[in-house]
Amino acid sequence: MRYAVAGLISLLILLGGVGWYQHLRMSVKEEFRADFQRAKDAGGLPPEMQNIEFETVWQQGFGGEVSSSTMMKIQTASLLRGLWYVWVVLVCGLTFGIAHWMSPKVSQQESRE
Repeated sequence: MRYAVAGLISLLILLGGVGWYQHLRMSVKEEFRADFQRAKDAGGLPPEMQNIEFETVWQQGFGGEVSSSTMMKIQTASLLRGLWYVWVVLVCGLTFGIAHWMSPKVSQQESRE
């Protein structure tokens, strides 16, 4: 039973990580969208980009500077996605290890009988 609980806790933690990754990605995309729209409204974009929608630019990629907080979000999301297998092993190992550690121990005298 304790291993089923450990498996469920592992699953919940990993799903939380996936949700956090998605949140970080969408947060960065929305920041870029807002910056693009501000630049477009202010006329700060090159003439060839004035009539382009954000999704087109997002898919093609574009260069530009980002704030340190945005860069931290991008790096964190990349770390979560790029090393997913490490996080899965780490979380499962930790939760199942705790479940094993918390299991009742049989004393040596009882095991000899």
